[in-house]
Amino acid sequence: MISHTPFIFPSLGPTAILFFFRPMSASASPRHALYGHAIGIVCGYSSLVLIGLQHAGSTIDGPIGAHRVLAVALSPGCTAFFMVLLKVAHAPAGATTLIVSLGIITRPWHLAIIEIAVALLCLQAICFNRLAGLNYPLWIGPVDSAMEELRTGRRLEERKESISPRQ
Repeated sequence: MISHTPFIFPSLGPTAILFFFRPMSASASPRHALYGHAIGIVCGYSSLVLIGLQHAGSTIDGPIGAHRVLAVALSPGCTAFFMVLLKVAHAPAGATTLIVSLGIITRPWHLAIIEIAVALLCLQAICFNRLAGLNYPLWIGPVDSAMEELRTGRRLEERKESISPRQ
């Protein structure tokens, strides 16, 4: 590989599943994938910096200490907080933040490669889904059904009842 970095990483798989098996869901839009993984990367790396583990290496080979457990606990909570705040729905970003906070991928250049890989997968999803005849959304806005409930105060079931055809 030209960059000498990992280009395939575990959270790319669930992103691909969303893109190709649930292409019309908000979580599968390029906006949510790009922003979600970016939030995961930033929160994962920020938890390492906050705890002082940015140069500590991976925990794959050895025991996990209390500082690493704290970083690993902090990163998904932070990721979820910012995803709700920014109305970004992309669950695979939770795996990305864990990959970073566990120290598996921590170099800034490698973190950029993760986002580049997500962007290339987004382009692939756009091309394949459009070639398959789907009106694949390029950029779904910031609201998805779970967050819509928070915004409107109405439950999803209530909304379904109000839009169902009358007999």
